[in-house]
Amino acid sequence: MKPPCQSIREDFAMSRRRKGEVDPRQLTLPFFELPARVVPGPGALRIDPEVREIVARTLMQAGGREAVAEKMSQYLGQEVAKTTLDAMTAQSKPGYRFPLGWGPAFALATGNFDLLKHVVKASGCLLLLPDEVMYAEIGRLVCAEESARRRKESIMGMECGRKR
Repeated sequence: MKPPCQSIREDFAMSRRRKGEVDPRQLTLPFFELPARVVPGPGALRIDPEVREIVARTLMQAGGREAVAEKMSQYLGQEVAKTTLDAMTAQSKPGYRFPLGWGPAFALATGNFDLLKHVVKASGCLLLLPDEVMYAEIGRLVCAEESARRRKESIMGMECGRKR
């Protein structure tokens, strides 16, 4: 008869796959571009030109500045005119800048989170959308499971190594 710890260890080893084998049931997690650590130098965080470009591109893709302005007005509880959005995206009007506080309303009105992602990335952080958070949480749980598995193996090794 095998000692109980040896039987458990064999069962545990049989349940693991060989190194390099991929379980077809295993989820493939998306790879996230990790943000770079920000070490700002003079002017390094001047992102106004990029913000202007992202807002302009997003408005073109949204297909209607009037509709975006109307939704933003509703979400913000204050008037946002189409002409204001036009001025904020015009290269010829550098005095007009897109307020950061309008970012969430802009993202929801357009369904595009590129502006918020850019601002957060410039800060050295990463913005995850709800679906991406789910994958990140699965990745965290996979790491925790692997850590628990290693700990279990370590404990089982100690228990089986003892003499009675």
